[in-house]
Amino acid sequence: MGTLRLTLTGLAYKASKNGSEDPLILVFSSATDGTSQETGDPEISPFTYVLSPNGTFGNVRVVYSARKYDDYAFDFAHGTFTRMEYERGVLKDTDTGNFALSP
Repeated sequence: MGTLRLTLTGLAYKASKNGSEDPLILVFSSATDGTSQETGDPEISPFTYVLSPNGTFGNVRVVYSARKYDDYAFDFAHGTFTRMEYERGVLKDTDTGNFALSP
């Protein structure tokens, strides 16, 4: 995979939970905004985000609303991630999987 760039602007990633589920597509359209879409689902969800890079790792907080956000921990050297899903500040679910650049 490689090292993390200091910006995700203009990039799209496929994140496959648990290595077997249909991937989620994360599109980072600007330095602070993006969209996500589950494969096969016509709904596109806009979000804002904050990137905290650290070598080959990157923490990204994806905020869908005041009540819903996801924290991603990306390992760019190995192409793996952990996602923690929160609603109203309470952890609801944790997923792990693989990710790669999406064409």
